[in-house]
Amino acid sequence: LCSMCAWRRSLKIASHNKLIVEEANRQYKPSWIFLTLTVKNVEGDDLKQTITDMMQGFRRLFQYKKVKTGTLGFFRALEITKNHEENTYHPHFHVLIPVRKSYFTHNYIKQS
Repeated sequence: LCSMCAWRRSLKIASHNKLIVEEANRQYKPSWIFLTLTVKNVEGDDLKQTITDMMQGFRRLFQYKKVKTGTLGFFRALEITKNHEENTYHPHFHVLIPVRKSYFTHNYIKQS
């Protein structure tokens, strides 16, 4: 809960992730997708169950054959922000996904 410790921890994780991304880029030359998955804000009493459900849903998503074969892995970070006005919490995932370059010609759903 210490903000200084959280900041130092985030720097350490970012450093490790940077090394992994550099090695993945060197070996596989992937393209990268940044994905944010979110749910509606929840009360504090519901936060633990919501996070459990999100983790379970994320695991289930990456077990789908098309997702499993279309991706090379992922980095996932859970972030929880607080709405102080409504006293609710907003859990969400930030996901960095390496994919083969061919992903964008075969599987990609364009925003337009």
